[in-house]
Amino acid sequence: MQLIDISNLIIAAIGKLFSTEVFIALTAAYIGARATSKATTKAHNYSINKSKHDEIETTRNTLKLIKVELTSAWEIYFSEYGSDLLELPNGEPCTDIFPIGKNPFPIYDSAPSCLANIDPQLSAKIIRSYMRVKG
Repeated sequence: MQLIDISNLIIAAIGKLFSTEVFIALTAAYIGARATSKATTKAHNYSINKSKHDEIETTRNTLKLIKVELTSAWEIYFSEYGSDLLELPNGEPCTDIFPIGKNPFPIYDSAPSCLANIDPQLSAKIIRSYMRVKG
C-alpha cells in the first residue's frame, strides 16, 4: 500500500465520520441529554418545594394540636378543680390533689422540631406556658 492509498483511506474515513447519519445521531444525543437534564432539574426543584410545603403543613398542624392540648388541659383542670379553688376563702389552703400522670402533654413533648420552625417570640410563649403548667 502506498502513501496515496493510505491518505485516500483516511479521507474516506473522515468523510464517513462527518456523514449525515453521524451528525443526526450526535444532534439527537445532545437534544436527549439536554431534555433529561432539564427534567431532572425540574423534578429536583419540585421535590424541594414539596418538602418545604410538607414541613409548613406539619408545623401548622402541630401548632393546632398544641392549642387543642392546652385548651383541653385547662378545661379539664378548671372543671374539676378551678371552681373549687375560686370558692376557697382567702388564706385557706387547698388540700385537693390534681394527679397529672407521667406524660400529660404528649404533643408538646414531641414537637421541638416544629417549634424551631415558627417565630421565636411565639415559640417562647408556648414554651413558657408549658413550663408554667408542668411546674
